[in-house]
Amino acid sequence: HSLLRYRQEVTKDNEFLAQVLKTILEQDSELMSPPKKRRKSSSKSPPQTVALIYLLDILSSSETSISIKAKLLATLHRLDTAESFLPLMPLLRQLLAKTAEQASLVKAELESVVRPSDLSLWEKDVISWLLKRFTTTVAGCVDGDGQALTALLEALSCPAVDKNHGETIQMLAVARLRRKFVAVLPYLSRQAVLTVTTSS
Repeated sequence: HSLLRYRQEVTKDNEFLAQVLKTILEQDSELMSPPKKRRKSSSKSPPQTVALIYLLDILSSSETSISIKAKLLATLHRLDTAESFLPLMPLLRQLLAKTAEQASLVKAELESVVRPSDLSLWEKDVISWLLKRFTTTVAGCVDGDGQALTALLEALSCPAVDKNHGETIQMLAVARLRRKFVAVLPYLSRQAVLTVTTSS
């Protein structure tokens, strides 16, 4: 719980962040272990769960710099759970909406309109890390009632280009559609994904 006292350091100091996350992730095997293997001692959340919730809150906060978000996502990439996946979908949709708005204004070719700036390299890095979180482990959560499916479909339709690597957001999203991932998607989600990919 002492982590909660250091919000300023966590959000602004990369070195402090790395030290904190190293300690947390060294114990992530316990966090990802089946419930039956965990000790049923009390209803109090274990420290790892509290830390995860706190870090997800930092990732979702508009006060956190985009560079910190990118580095935090890179550090958390081994944490492949629904609990660490679903809360990040609003962030992905927010960044995808920014690219859609940008593309719409460019297409309109209205010189009098102040166009939003291109996505920064950090923002594109964040999108890339978020798309990499679409794995077979969490595929069952990508259903029609949640933001995960919507975010994936939006990414599959996003033409924005990562100028640093020459890849579009759409290409990054398509790369996640490995056979095993698509096979374990809920039926309606699988149909929606196939519809978007075949029509684009």
